Amino acid sequence: MALKRISDFPSKDTLLIHINWIQQQSRARFFIAGSLSFGLIFFLYCLFVAEGNDLVNAPIMGSKIRILGNFRFFFDASPVQKGYNKVCGDFENYSEGAKTHNNQFRNSMFKLAGGSILIISNNYAEELRNVGEPILSQTEAISFQGIYSTVNILTESNLHARVIQSKINHQLSHIISMSDDELRFVLEEIPANKGKSSDPCDTWTPEVSFDRFMRLITCITARLFVGSPLCRDEEWLSTTIKFSENAWKLAIFLRLFPDSLKPLIQIFCPAAWELSKYRKKAQNIITPIIIERRQAEAAGNESYKKPNDFLQWMMDDANEFDGRPDKLAHRLLIMTLASSFTTTMAVTQTFFDLCARPEYIEPLREEIRDAVQNDGGLWSKKALTRMRKLDSFMKESQRTNPPSLLGFKRKVRVPITLSDGVHLPKNSTFFMAIGPPGQDEAVVADPTQFKGFRHFNERLKPGECNLHQFITTDKNTMHFGHGKYACPGRFFASNVIKLILGHLLSEYEFRFLDGTGRPCNIEVLEYIFPDPEAQVLFRRRAEA
Repeated sequence: MALKRISDFPSKDTLLIHINWIQQQSRARFFIAGSLSFGLIFFLYCLFVAEGNDLVNAPIMGSKIRILGNFRFFFDASPVQKGYNKVCGDFENYSEGAKTHNNQFRNSMFKLAGGSILIISNNYAEELRNVGEPILSQTEAISFQGIYSTVNILTESNLHARVIQSKINHQLSHIISMSDDELRFVLEEIPANKGKSSDPCDTWTPEVSFDRFMRLITCITARLFVGSPLCRDEEWLSTTIKFSENAWKLAIFLRLFPDSLKPLIQIFCPAAWELSKYRKKAQNIITPIIIERRQAEAAGNESYKKPNDFLQWMMDDANEFDGRPDKLAHRLLIMTLASSFTTTMAVTQTFFDLCARPEYIEPLREEIRDAVQNDGGLWSKKALTRMRKLDSFMKESQRTNPPSLLGFKRKVRVPITLSDGVHLPKNSTFFMAIGPPGQDEAVVADPTQFKGFRHFNERLKPGECNLHQFITTDKNTMHFGHGKYACPGRFFASNVIKLILGHLLSEYEFRFLDGTGRPCNIEVLEYIFPDPEAQVLFRRRAEA
């Protein structure tokens, strides 16, 4: 065998390169193996380690494995109704295993989604309705995945709530007049209204209902929140709508995962990227306006008159931290999210029910016409209050198509023992079932029947004329919450819905497309959404 020449051996530099390459490959393999091992351990931790409400001993509906339970609940929330019927209702017919598991919680509570969601009986609503800080916290409980959707800015202070209670509700008559003015302007965008004359349009115009109502409500809300001319600025309107859409997408998507995995998951979620983008856009739009207003006020010009809008009210009430332009812009986005999206859902559902039940249209038109004429032709707060049949129809639509099956969410900050001895430990979070009571024969007569004037007739009974309203809350009607934390914006929302439906009933004809009926709802987690792509045909009425 011939010996190799020295020149055939690799040089020192080449050997060093090879050694470094081997070391790098070893480190890479070690890093990959370590990462996979850590990921597996972390996954198993998330799969089996207790989180949230595990200190509360209550029967679980469905899978007891958290990740599997969360995944199933994402696509099927029927256990809410089943749990309400069995545990919060007819406990005697519940399984013997569940009774043995927790006999002390009879008729009081149950869990869903692998135990991560705790639901207590609505019978506790009156007992807990006015219990607030430091014992129970609504703000911490209604997170809406707040760290990631950025809704957690509302936990920094109650600035928004103070302004709604002190300004909006006290100026409701003026705000309704302003909202009606903006609505009339935006209704001109409906294609069926183009080239209007004394004759109705001969051709029916198809419209995507959800998108149209989102547009109407966003414009009305913008008029209240930022005033004119920004309320008609397409960049601002688009920014608020896109922010709201992506906040919902992100919040719902993250519910699939345990809290411990969410910081990692959200990094790769496009909706999170979009939220950041639109939040920056909102800051760029709002900051110059805030600076301009403050400079004008500081100049001391007697001719300067402060704008009468939500942004200015927050500027006047905020401390130094809350009054930062970026904070005010961010809070405007969140308030638009809270008001526009849920109100759009309610209007769309009620509108679908009107199309599905045309026999109610003429009685409602007659009531609307009389209410407006009796107030001098004005769409005023007084006129809207007189629209009791429309209010009843809205409430019945909400009963049969609730925006959510769950509500009255609270986080326990201080351990509390309820009147019947049930103990809720610190850091537990509970809901109440707000959808199922609407289908409970013990609460509603003939619950499977849609009776549009059901609540109007109830108000005719002695002593009940101020009850059974769309905005009314009680232990069986908590779509707006109940008690201390009932939604302060529900009065504004109710009147906006009446304005929109009232004008549509008075000025338009509408029906479903030929061969179609009421669109099916879309159910995700506990939420119930109207079909966002369903179309309805419009044309202007000859009498309008």
